[in-house]
Amino acid sequence: MTELFEIFEPGLKHLNAERERQRHEVQIPGDAAPPFGIDLDDNVAYIERPVRPREPDEPET
Repeated sequence: MTELFEIFEPGLKHLNAERERQRHEVQIPGDAAPPFGIDLDDNVAYIERPVRPREPDEPET
């Protein structure tokens, strides 16, 4: 049915294509958000440092 409307209203085809694209778009919550990522407004880069297991004879820091 939408194909019939798209014949008479060409912009509708692009609108439907954009809606379909947004429906399939994957959004990862928290991606590039502080504390991990780059904040261009504050000129700050956040880097996650892996936690290394402590040896039994090693003092705590």
